[in-house]
Amino acid sequence: MNMISTLLSITTGIYICAALYHLCFAARKIHTGLHLSFGMMCVMAAGYSLSEQSVYSSSSIPSFVHALKWQLSFGIVFMTGATWFTVFFTNNSSRLTVWLFGVAAIGLLAKNLFSPYGIIVDKIHRFERLSLPWDEQIAFPSTDLAGWTVILWLFSLLVYLFVLYGSRRLWSAGRRRAAMVLAANVLFFLIAGVVDLAIDLRKLRWVYVAEFRFLLCIVSMAVYSTRHFSRKS
Repeated sequence: MNMISTLLSITTGIYICAALYHLCFAARKIHTGLHLSFGMMCVMAAGYSLSEQSVYSSSSIPSFVHALKWQLSFGIVFMTGATWFTVFFTNNSSRLTVWLFGVAAIGLLAKNLFSPYGIIVDKIHRFERLSLPWDEQIAFPSTDLAGWTVILWLFSLLVYLFVLYGSRRLWSAGRRRAAMVLAANVLFFLIAGVVDLAIDLRKLRWVYVAEFRFLLCIVSMAVYSTRHFSRKS
């Protein structure tokens, strides 16, 4: 029973539908920057979900490493897109910080794609498979985390702080519902990130929960931005 593959296929479909919807708004020049950045986030989430399917279904170390590299790359671009979305969502005219995030993301992408095992894995000791309670097996190699994991976490935390700063701006401007949506998404990402880190450290033997944070982000922001900005247009 390939429950994980089925769930990831469903979430991929949701991301693609959301991407097409918002890119259509961007093509019609309705809040172009907002919908274009959010559409890009949806595309990256779909790529992340597809890559995660490949990670779980890997049958060898090379296929696992290849899938993991692409998964992390999609995640990095997603985070960069989140900074642009925050700028347009909060009407922040300052773009310097976002460009700096972009430069940092390019560096992380290059390091991730050209390193032997990617940016978070330093060494793979052996290839294992984890048996889930519903009789499904997924790839679960024994690995050592690389020092660049700290840099990746620092990048993520800075993005979270940037989004929280945008949330504070919205709160001060009286857009409290929008502020709470942004802040709640940061909380989702932090909790899921800690769980995934525990899995990376092999303190927890379970599937990654990144898909839940992406799904919550895409659904909550899609619902809010569609109702709010489409109504205004």
